[in-house]
Amino acid sequence: MNKENEAGTIVSKPHFLYLNMFQAAVKFFLFISLFRNRISEYNL
Repeated sequence: MNKENEAGTIVSKPHFLYLNMFQAAVKFFLFISLFRNRISEYNL
């Protein structure tokens, strides 16, 4: 939660890039977990 708050205050490019990559990774893992849940539901 703190990293999202830092995104608004810190605008330095390396940190901003790191936050974008971090958020992209989080969304990617959430999407994969959702996708795996859907597959398990269909298998059952």
